[in-house]
Amino acid sequence: MTSTIISLFISVRFNYFDFKKNVLSSKEKVVNDEYIVKEKAPVFNWVLLNEKKSIGGLNVIKAVTNYRGRKYIAWYSDKYLIRFGPWKFSGLPGLIVEVYDETKRYHWKMKSIRKNKTEKNNFNVDFDSIKEISIKEYVVLRYDKKIELINRSKLPRGTKVEVGKINRNGIELVFEWEEEKKKQ
Repeated sequence: MTSTIISLFISVRFNYFDFKKNVLSSKEKVVNDEYIVKEKAPVFNWVLLNEKKSIGGLNVIKAVTNYRGRKYIAWYSDKYLIRFGPWKFSGLPGLIVEVYDETKRYHWKMKSIRKNKTEKNNFNVDFDSIKEISIKEYVVLRYDKKIELINRSKLPRGTKVEVGKINRNGIELVFEWEEEKKKQ
C-alpha cells in the first residue's frame, strides 16, 4: 500500500502597522517570491460627509478619499473609536466598516465585531525569513520587470519581444514619487 502526501503551501497576505515607528509592513507576492514591503504608514486625506446609513444594525457615516490613483468611499462607525480599517485604510474618527473604490472593483465589508477572549496577540510572523524591500523596490519588481518574465518564458529561440508601457490595473495605480515626477 502506498500513500501520497500532498503539501499545500498557502500564502497569507497581511498588513501590519507599527504605530511607534509610523511604518506599514505588507506581505506581498511577486510571481513566486514573497516579500515584506516596508513603507511609511499612509496618510489619507478623508473628506467627511453628512451622509449616514445602517450596516448590520450599526449606524455609519460616509467619507471619501483619493489614494494612489483611486477614489474610495468609506463608511465608518463613531461608536468604535478606533482609527483603523481594512487593507491600508485608517485615519477616520471611528472604525471603518465598509470601503470600496468608485468602480467597486475593490470592496471590503466587515462581517462581525467580537471581543477577543484572551489578551494574547495571535500575530506571529517570522519577519526574518522573508526578504524585506521598500515600496519603491516592490513597484519595480511588480510592474517594471515584466520584460524579464517574458524573457524567462519558454519562447522559441530567436523570438523578439517588444513590451510597451504596461498599464497598471492593480489596487494601486500611481505612487507618490510618480505624482511628484509629473509635477516637475
